[in-house]
Amino acid sequence: MKRILAFLALSVVILSGCESPLKKTDSPLDTAIEMKNALENDKTSGLFMMKNIDGDLIFDSLEAIYPFAFSLELVSYQIGLTEISVNIPNNAQQMQAKALAEKIAVNQTKGLETAQDKLAALHDYLILNCKYDVEAAEQEVLDGTSAPFTAYGALVDGKAVCSGYARAFMMMCEVVGIECIYISDSEMNHSWNAVKIDDEIYYIDCTFDDPIPDQGERIIREYFLKTGEELKKTHTWNDNFYEQIID
Repeated sequence: MKRILAFLALSVVILSGCESPLKKTDSPLDTAIEMKNALENDKTSGLFMMKNIDGDLIFDSLEAIYPFAFSLELVSYQIGLTEISVNIPNNAQQMQAKALAEKIAVNQTKGLETAQDKLAALHDYLILNCKYDVEAAEQEVLDGTSAPFTAYGALVDGKAVCSGYARAFMMMCEVVGIECIYISDSEMNHSWNAVKIDDEIYYIDCTFDDPIPDQGERIIREYFLKTGEELKKTHTWNDNFYEQIID
């Protein structure tokens, strides 16, 4: 997935009239949580006072907890402040996917009581109604915010790459109250999910359970609710980073 991150440094800036309230944060995750809250309240930027700014970690942290595809821009000021702005391309499409995710999640989990059963229903729906977008995956120049990389591709178009699967699954989990994050690994060039059930972390890779060519009505759960040790047999990722986010 293509990441879009701009980091700018300005030497002199007058901040009079800035409408963003100043927030003090101690970590990239804290900053990401503040930005997620702002985005959910229709605010796309925030002004922060923080130490040891790491734009990559802020991006990765926000990506893990926010199911929309986005780009991030940081503007650092000499007086110790940083303005973070988030751009959501194709926002109307992604909002449409969110609305559809709510309907699907409610319908698919109706009458189910356990988190395991709800996750299975959402997992099965996704792999039965979405197929892997081989054409998008093979493009030499990728736009990581285009439809196949978003929940819109997975839920509305019915075709997506791994990030589309993972974002759609995350959206549906949020509806039914199951803690779920998005995991991405550059070495694998792949994305999937982690969920938390009864204080235990499990991993779900809907894309790997939807092999090519598409298996139609066949349901595979080979990569469903795997422990970290089990998944490490086939996947690589920064487990310490992501476990801190979902912990």
